[in-house]
This record gives sequence, structure tokens and C-alpha cells, in this order.
Amino acid sequence: MRVFLAGRRLVLYLALLATLLGATAASAAPPDGQTVAGSPGIPVAPSLSAGQPAAGRFQDVIILQPSPGGTGKALSLSFTVGGCDYAVNDTVYTMAVAPFIKNDRIYLPVRCMAHALGMGDADIAWDPAGRAAAISGGGHRAVFALDSTTYTVDGAPHTMEAAPTVVEDYMCLPVSYFANAFGYNVIWRQQEDPVPAAARLPAGARGLYVVVDTAIPEHLYVCRDASVVLATYCNTGVPQAPTPTGIFTVLAKMASDDMAGTNPDGSKYFDPGVPWVMYFYGGCAIHGFVRPRYGYPQSVGCVELPVATAKKVYDLVPVGTRVYIE
Repeated sequence: MRVFLAGRRLVLYLALLATLLGATAASAAPPDGQTVAGSPGIPVAPSLSAGQPAAGRFQDVIILQPSPGGTGKALSLSFTVGGCDYAVNDTVYTMAVAPFIKNDRIYLPVRCMAHALGMGDADIAWDPAGRAAAISGGGHRAVFALDSTTYTVDGAPHTMEAAPTVVEDYMCLPVSYFANAFGYNVIWRQQEDPVPAAARLPAGARGLYVVVDTAIPEHLYVCRDASVVLATYCNTGVPQAPTPTGIFTVLAKMASDDMAGTNPDGSKYFDPGVPWVMYFYGGCAIHGFVRPRYGYPQSVGCVELPVATAKKVYDLVPVGTRVYIE
């Protein structure tokens, strides 16, 4: 099913990206106990080693690519929502607070990452009166104010879709605007074939069955007895239209079906030709649907999969298969 929410905008910490892009600025006092750069000393994750290949470990990868004519170097930042480990290029670090989702955007903690990458308070200037951070680097100066969708680059005003915010003393803003201000483009990637998480399989389940795990990042598993046959990221329903939980059965399968209904905001939707549909409860189905990323609630009740993966599940799962959603 289609959802009413807009596409995701990847959100990273201001301080972290200032470090990655080589930004420098004068220091000023942080606002009312809120810290922009943070305290020092977050070590590499004790269970990991610096330089350990990050490929396949993380759900999301951001490539910061210099704009044409830019002088910076391309960088990658990898992480998984809900996990405290992350990587810059292939060096793995630990952040104090796991990435989380708020208002349809992804946020990462700032202070531990900034200092893990060698960033200090001197890299960002804070204006307590205007509640704004000024960052200089790459020949540009950008100013972002808390709770404002207007920011400036070299004095020229610009508008973004989501305002910077402070959550538990960490300042965050959408990465694309910040990166563009300093001559970088953002390329987002997601691991299409995740390393299977520790699947929470129902005790005593036998034969072929499907498990939908709504713990973020959300997964769907096709299982046989106690073995996982297929693992993929999936999307379930948003809080206003949650996917039902419990034990269900695949009632009907359709290679393509038109879907219509009402979004949580009251608007109507009509999605023609939704592929690889497996109905399990009323109008709720497992099916393919194109999204920028997968792994957390985005639908209005259905379980969405990447289209190519939905075809694999469709071919594996016959009518009558049990579906466990938890």
C-alpha cells in the first residue's frame, strides 16, 4: 500500500560532517547546556578494530562526492539505525547514542562521532543569541539556526525542508544542505542483501513460514524449520496505520493488483499494478513497492519489500503459508 509520507531525507550530525568536510571555525560557548561539538574521548568499538572492512556490516552507506570543481576527497559513512557502531570509509567507531528516526527522517548522534574523528569545540562557532551554528570550510561559510528552515551560505539565504534540531543535547540537520554548502553532493546507498540479523524465529515452528520482525531495522525472513532461507529489509505500517501483529496465513496471491484506500491524513490513494502481492489479513499484504530505502515503518499497513526481492518471496511462499508478525 502507498503511504502519505514524503521520501526520506537522510539526516546526519552537523558536527560530524564539519569534520568530514574539513571545516574549521572560531569557538564559542554552547547554548544553555546543549553541546554542538561535545566532550572528547570516544574510542573505537572494543569488539571491533580500526580499519576493519565495513562492507556488509551496515544498513546504510552515504557517499560524500565533491561537486564538479571541488577540491575535497570522496568519503563514505556507514551505519545502521538502532546500532551504535558506524564507519567512516573502512574505519569502525562507536557512537554514544544509536541512530534513530524522528518525523520521517534519520538522525545520528553528534558528540561522540565528532571527537572520534578528532573534532573539537573550535570547529564550530555558536551564536547563543541567535541559537545558530556557523561553520567555515572549503572557502564557504554556512550558518544554521535551530528550529529554522532558513540557512545561509556565504550570506545568501537558502531554504531546507527540515529545520535543525537538538535532541538530548545533540544538534542535527539534513546532510544534503550542509554538504552542498561546502561543495559536496550526497549519494545514498542501502545494502540490498543484508547480513541476516539474529532472526527471532517462533519456537517450535516447522515447515515453510514467514517471519516479519518489526524491530528497527525491520526484516522479513522466509524460513524452513529453524533455518532462514531468505532475509531482506522490509517496511511495515506507520504508527497511524500499523501492520497487524500475530499469526496469519497467506490467503491469496496475485502477480499484480491495484490497491486503493485512505491515508492516515484522510487523503485517498490509488496504486495500480502493485507487484507480487500476498494477502494475509483483509487488505494487508506482503508485496513489492519502490522506496528509496527499507527497514522501518512507511506503509499504511502492508509489508513492503524491494520489488526484486518480493518476486523471490512470491515464488517461495505458497498460499497457506503461516506468517508471523512480531
